[in-house]
Amino acid sequence: WKSIKEINLINRFDNIKSTYLGTMNLYYFCEMISVLYPEGESHAFLYQLLLGSFEFLEKEGFVFELIPFFKLRAMSNLGHFPTEFYCHTCGMSVLNKKGAYFSLENREFQCSDCHTLPKDQLLSIRLFHTILVNRFSQVKATNPKYEIVREADMILNQFFRSITGQELKSYFEF
Repeated sequence: WKSIKEINLINRFDNIKSTYLGTMNLYYFCEMISVLYPEGESHAFLYQLLLGSFEFLEKEGFVFELIPFFKLRAMSNLGHFPTEFYCHTCGMSVLNKKGAYFSLENREFQCSDCHTLPKDQLLSIRLFHTILVNRFSQVKATNPKYEIVREADMILNQFFRSITGQELKSYFEF
C-alpha cells in the first residue's frame, strides 16, 4: 500500500447503491460472506458468487429469488448445507416423496414415509435442489411462487443462525 499512488475501482456498482434496497442487499451479502468465510483464506467460488450477484443486481435490479440462491450456494459450497436430498432413515430421495422436512437440529432431510413431519417443506426442498443444480437464470425462469421462495429463505435463515450462532445485522431488512 505504501507504493500505490492511485487506486481505481473497476466497478463501483453505483446503480445498486443508488437505492436503499440495493445498498442493503450489498451489505447483506457482504455481511453473510464475512460471517461464513474463514478469515485469511481465499475462496474463488465465493468471490465469483458475490461478483455475479452484484453484477446481476447492477443490471437487473433487486429480485427476491437471488437472496435464497446466494445463501444456499454459499453455505453448500463451504460444506455447511447438505447437497444430497436423501431421507436419513430410509435413504430414499425426498424429492419424490409426498412430504419432506429439513431438520435444523440434525441437519438432515426426513421423508413423510418414515417420520411424522412437523411441517411439510417439500416445495422448498425442491427449490433448494433446483438452486443447487441450475444457474440463477434457470432458477428465475422456473418462476417459483413467492410463498415458496419466502419459506425457503426462512429455512435458510434459521439454518444460518444454527451453524454460525449469529444474527446478521441486516437480517430484518430482508
